[in-house]
Amino acid sequence: MPSRRNSTRKPAAFDCAVSMMRNGSQDVMFISKAENISASGIFFSSKDIERIFGPEVEDEKNLVELIYQSSDGGRQSSFSKGAFYGAQGNTNGPPSSPEYETPSEDLLIVQGTYWMNERWNFTYGIKRSEWSGQAQQCDYGPVSPVESVCFWDQPGFNYSDEIDAVYDAVSWDFMLGAAHNRGLWTYTAGGVYLNEASTDNPIEWGQDNNALFLNLGVYRKVPELSVGGLFKVEFYAGLGRIMYGRQGPAPLSMPSNIAFGGVDPRTSESGNTFTLGANLIF
Repeated sequence: MPSRRNSTRKPAAFDCAVSMMRNGSQDVMFISKAENISASGIFFSSKDIERIFGPEVEDEKNLVELIYQSSDGGRQSSFSKGAFYGAQGNTNGPPSSPEYETPSEDLLIVQGTYWMNERWNFTYGIKRSEWSGQAQQCDYGPVSPVESVCFWDQPGFNYSDEIDAVYDAVSWDFMLGAAHNRGLWTYTAGGVYLNEASTDNPIEWGQDNNALFLNLGVYRKVPELSVGGLFKVEFYAGLGRIMYGRQGPAPLSMPSNIAFGGVDPRTSESGNTFTLGANLIF
């Protein structure tokens, strides 16, 4: 089965106002133009929601965030930290691949936080990812001074196994978490579920796999080590559990096979994590 690549996608930058960002890039070898468009930082409090959809109420317990990102001409990959690269392009040329279409990808995230009271708050989110798929392209390269062969291995994923065959893919992912504050201590629990993807692609890129990430954490503020108004110190510890639905390539929403915990689903279906750390808050 094909192996997964590290992500080459850059997420939408989250600001407090709607922003539009366009990045144009060209693949040096294949002159493949790519464009990345993102809109992010749309905030709603419950007061704003009531103002739009119904009577206004004095309630500031909710924060809802909306993120949208679209790309055209980029490699098929997961949205994650990293550069945005252009796709390989139609290397076969229009005569050989007349049905070639520029690949695209769209991402939509709705996430929010609900503050029930001073002690409890809850975080939730849902993400929809859609990949257009990309036709396999034959990249001829020399293997000797007098012979060249066709290489089919291209960057990214969600390619088909034949020229001009394209398979789109869609996945829905979910997040849920809670935090309890008690004086200097904060206790957290959360989970992220990466779902299988819906696609007719006969090649297994991870669309038939899912992943569940669970975490329990504890944080403690340390005012004894804080320095006036310069910075505050906080220590934390966490226990995590990672479980995959099957052994094989990671779900399409993961930027690599070892992302989010270092457990490779190609060799292990589950794993545990333990974290210790400190935060300096300036």
